[in-house]
Amino acid sequence: YAEHGKGTLATELFQRMVGSNVIPDEITFLSILCACSRSGMVAEGLEYFNSMKYRYSIKPNLKHYACVVDLLGRAGNLDGAYEFIQKMPMKPDHAVWGALLNACRIHRRVELGELAARKIFQDGTTRAGYYFLLSNLYADNNIWDKVAEVRQMMRQNSIIVDPGCSWVENKGTVHAFLSGDNFHPQIKEINALLERFYEKMKEAGIQGSESETPIDIIKASKADIFCGHSERLAVAFGLINSAPG
Repeated sequence: YAEHGKGTLATELFQRMVGSNVIPDEITFLSILCACSRSGMVAEGLEYFNSMKYRYSIKPNLKHYACVVDLLGRAGNLDGAYEFIQKMPMKPDHAVWGALLNACRIHRRVELGELAARKIFQDGTTRAGYYFLLSNLYADNNIWDKVAEVRQMMRQNSIIVDPGCSWVENKGTVHAFLSGDNFHPQIKEINALLERFYEKMKEAGIQGSESETPIDIIKASKADIFCGHSERLAVAFGLINSAPG
């Protein structure tokens, strides 16, 4: 439920667990916070975070704090997310700042996004995903000289582009997709289109190699489509945003 943004179902399951005297642990709260974040359930997510600390006496770790930043940021409360980071009782790591950077990309907040990126790069991270987030933030705001600077930074720091990354240009803006990317603003539309592709493939009867039966291929197809291949995400995005014909 958490992975697919089914927040209401996740919270219902959480309540049934508690009602059955199953005590939630750190992983349980990480999952419920993630579900609330991906479903826009801000008030509920903050309530769970507080109950974790005060009702169940569980000390939140950096992953929990990153989830709350993501929760606030996705909902558009970027200033609240930044203030939350400043009040953390521990030093925020790249995941916490990365959640803020992603929210800035979604809502096109350049200055705050740059601040988050600086915090990430100060730790010497070599993860290409953060560079792509910053590059997309600039591209979405048509700041092309900054896009070029980010790419130059990647070359200077010998950042190897993950083979699970695909680029697509739409209306003058370059979008990068990483394998397993669930953060793009149009991810629901993209997955819906891939779902329709799967259904058409299933109806047509997909033929694999001689060692595979049609049943084997059909069973594997849906999982394969939704395992987050970057090129499929990029193609689906391009189709959604292209003019008919």
